[in-house]
Amino acid sequence: MKHLKLFEEFNPYTGKQFADKLKIYAEASIVTVSVSPYEFDENKIIFSIYTNIPGDYNAGNKVFKVSIPTNLVSKSYVETYEGGKEVLNTSLEPDGENDINDILLNYIEACELYDDSTTENIVDAYKEIKSPEDIKKIIKDLG
Repeated sequence: MKHLKLFEEFNPYTGKQFADKLKIYAEASIVTVSVSPYEFDENKIIFSIYTNIPGDYNAGNKVFKVSIPTNLVSKSYVETYEGGKEVLNTSLEPDGENDINDILLNYIEACELYDDSTTENIVDAYKEIKSPEDIKKIIKDLG
């Protein structure tokens, strides 16, 4: 129970709430072409982000498959695909860390959603972000 309480102090989102928040960040990005509906697989919620970012290793654009655990034991991660082939698997939660800001920063970097000049601002505003429009407004106000 102590682990659960500690986790909630740093990351107030779990399971579907957390996936919903990550999906908003993906939908607001200018590199995103589309975001898939949720898939539910055992203890995970999965969605894919289709982008217009060219692959580094294979022909075709990058697709990021995001997996969010519905339990507190597993970690969130992103698989990067290029031309249908997995090229990278990135954990969003550093060992021993459950801070929502760190997780969101790792997510944005792993999925290449925003440039560095706006990332900190949209991560810091996570509590106020309820829709993709909220993120777009923050970015516009910075511009």
